[in-house]
Amino acid sequence: MGKSNEGQGIGLAAIGAGVSLVAIGFVSIFLELPSTPPAGSEIVLQAAAPAAAPVAATPEKLVESAPTAAGIAPQDELKDVLEAWRKAWSNRDIATYLSFYAPEYQGNAASPEKWQADRKRIIGQTKSIELQFGAPDIQLEGADRALLTFEIDYRSERLQDHGVKQLQLRRSSGRWLIEQEVFTAG
Repeated sequence: MGKSNEGQGIGLAAIGAGVSLVAIGFVSIFLELPSTPPAGSEIVLQAAAPAAAPVAATPEKLVESAPTAAGIAPQDELKDVLEAWRKAWSNRDIATYLSFYAPEYQGNAASPEKWQADRKRIIGQTKSIELQFGAPDIQLEGADRALLTFEIDYRSERLQDHGVKQLQLRRSSGRWLIEQEVFTAG
């Protein structure tokens, strides 16, 4: 390798190492979160009638839990995302809570903007939220889709509910986003 090519190779290696360090730093933020919610955690949950039947994963769509580029198994990454979503919801951090949804997500509303306005109003009106999740069943569908199913207990001064929540997520620009959400009371 000549001197000019050698310098370019070293420069590209340094850039690659820098990107890797940023990715590891970002992932480490999620690793500091507990994988299960502590007892007595507070969160508000607005239960809505399901807009569609739960999505079922077929065995041929499921993939092995190969580590991601950052070295984290997708199941662990999804558990971290679920806990961060729960934490944002329980802390009534509306902006962070909404950031977990795909931009086109609209739930049962006429538009994404209407759904977001409804969630802001509902969460904003609640003084305390207690939300507990059971251990999620995680089914991977290829490298960029996942289905999480878990029990949920919700309590606020306005509502108490228990049931099963199913979230369909897709990876977009390196982030897992909720694209479908179904709640079944039970």
